[in-house]
Amino acid sequence: MKKPLVILLGIVLSIGMLWCLLQVRSAKPAPGGASQSVQPEGSPAAPPPLGSTGREPANAPLKPEVTAQTPPTAAQANNAPAASRAPWPMPSLTRPLPQLPGIQIGDREWKILGTNDVVNDTGKQTVLVLRDEVSGQLAYRQASLRFVLKDGENYEAFIAERSHAKRLFVNILHGDIAVDAANIGAEYTALSHDPRVVKVDFIPLVVPARLK
Repeated sequence: MKKPLVILLGIVLSIGMLWCLLQVRSAKPAPGGASQSVQPEGSPAAPPPLGSTGREPANAPLKPEVTAQTPPTAAQANNAPAASRAPWPMPSLTRPLPQLPGIQIGDREWKILGTNDVVNDTGKQTVLVLRDEVSGQLAYRQASLRFVLKDGENYEAFIAERSHAKRLFVNILHGDIAVDAANIGAEYTALSHDPRVVKVDFIPLVVPARLK
């Protein structure tokens, strides 16, 4: 009678040890230290935590970006509003004309500041002073204009039409006119837009050579 009980007790103990062994194996961690779990197919993935490589929530504060400040290019300076530019210092002039509007010469805006009377070996010369409104560069010219007309136009008749112009010189290639400094900017603009005019320029200064 005792022998069947011993056999039954041994079978029960064997089953219990086998069950404990299976439990220990199922709790063993997966390689790499991360626990493996099976996610049902089609279920949404868990959102990544803040600071991870995933996208942060839309209401998270934005981080400010700091970029190095570089000086503006010439094109940018040319396109900058006039109010944002620092005023250029006014040079010393015999006849300042601060009220005159700017004029367009090429791709730049220039302003006629006024005139200076210069005395040299040939006498007194009136110098027209202009300033590039982007770079602040000053330019010096005569208070006169040289223009070229289209073929077939009459220079003498063309100059006679202009109330602010005084004839200086005319040939078959070009005409020269003197204009008061207060009107020369408007005259330059008018000639630039006249369909009969091919080209117009301020006449450069003639610096007399000193005899030794």
